[in-house]
Amino acid sequence: MKKSALIVGIVGILAISYTGSSWYFGSKIKHTVYETLPLVQQRLNDILADNDLFYDKEIQLVISEYEQNIFSSDLKIEIVLIDNYGLTQKEIKLLDSKEPYSYEELARFSDYLTIYHGPFPIFSILKGDLIPKQALLTYQLTKTPKFIQKAIDNKPLLTLEANFDLNDNSHVIIETPPINIKNRDYSLTVSANKVILDQSTDGDLFNQHSDFIIKNIDFTVYSPYFDIIFKLDNFNLQSNVNYDFIKKNFSATAKMQTNEFSITDKSETSVRFKDILLLTNQDTINSTGTINFDIGSITYSEQNLGKFNTKLSYHAKDSRDLFENMELDIENISLETSQGTLKAQYKNKYFMKSDLYYDPSDIFSENEFNELNIETHVSLPAKALALLSSQFQNKHQIISFPDLFIDPKRQIASNWLTIRESYTYDDYTFYPFFVINEDNNSIESNIIISLEDNKMIINGKSIDYDYTQRVVDNFDKDLFFSYYINIPEVDKVYEE
Repeated sequence: MKKSALIVGIVGILAISYTGSSWYFGSKIKHTVYETLPLVQQRLNDILADNDLFYDKEIQLVISEYEQNIFSSDLKIEIVLIDNYGLTQKEIKLLDSKEPYSYEELARFSDYLTIYHGPFPIFSILKGDLIPKQALLTYQLTKTPKFIQKAIDNKPLLTLEANFDLNDNSHVIIETPPINIKNRDYSLTVSANKVILDQSTDGDLFNQHSDFIIKNIDFTVYSPYFDIIFKLDNFNLQSNVNYDFIKKNFSATAKMQTNEFSITDKSETSVRFKDILLLTNQDTINSTGTINFDIGSITYSEQNLGKFNTKLSYHAKDSRDLFENMELDIENISLETSQGTLKAQYKNKYFMKSDLYYDPSDIFSENEFNELNIETHVSLPAKALALLSSQFQNKHQIISFPDLFIDPKRQIASNWLTIRESYTYDDYTFYPFFVINEDNNSIESNIIISLEDNKMIINGKSIDYDYTQRVVDNFDKDLFFSYYINIPEVDKVYEE
């Protein structure tokens, strides 16, 4: 046999094998699409049914066209939003009516998708990707209004590429082009952005990882009275979700970080948050979760206010009723300044069944509680308060501590309190929320409430619970924002 004939034979066999396998994968994909679409539709409608705003809405997914070729398939999917008037499919079937049930169609969208068949999709081969896979799906959203087309320079508003490997794992990339819009009311500039979704299944374990990236957003709102500028720089959101089908356990982690987020008005007063980091963790089988939030620096116009941190955890008695039976522990809320750290802690064991709105002025009112235990600790150094007050008043001056003038009267803790002792009025006893810590030159609050024991400890004083006992907010907020000229003399603020 001649070599040329052998080569032709091998090429022919490979071509037939590739064509046959592509057709086989195409048939398998078609069956999977028609089998999966109703499940996706049901899942979406379950989400709507659980939402108070959309419980009477329903989504219908319909494949109106499906053309299977050898190496790829083209299909047209229609997405219809209807008003079902709050009736389920089962309730609709039970209606005693000879006429078909009439829905109100609210919106309809349709577009084409292309699926390239495995094991070696042509689209992948042309990109140099020779890894075997079941299919590769591509989609471009081009049906957009003219003003959007102009803003994105006539590019697709959204481009999607989804790879499905031989083990049913998926890798999805969603990209959007740069956006530039400007008119007399506002301007918007958004960088090209990307979302990456990875999904895998290993036996009874399901995992989904997502990565959302925004390089920058500039959004300005114009008006005759003020302009507001929003800026976001290098935003990244990552999440990881795990689900155990046997244990019915859902766990999730998320990480959000950005270099800077800022807001500026027409007077050039700005608030800038730099080096933002948010970490969350949730575990449903144990009904627990944690949140850590850090801001590297907070700048008010030209004044650096300090570094912010908060850390909290929660544990629910019943994950189905999270906000009515929960232990909340805010381990730390702090603002670190060059003159001291303002910090607070808060613990709450079991919310009451009606909504709890924490207000120091009526925390001991006659609401019905359910085993409510509250513990709060607050510490505010006077020098740190004085520094922040001065920074707010000198926001546009490029000076910082120690050159920044700080009113000495505000550096004394007692000047920050409107009342210092408890008092009785109209059968109610009022206790000050803050007391003075002379050793630390700070105002502090330490309150423990246990309705299980009918006991309260207010800044060291043990009190039997009675709804006539109230805590009053005695922090002088007016002093913080008032100009120095309006501050009374120290020895006249409180007369011993």
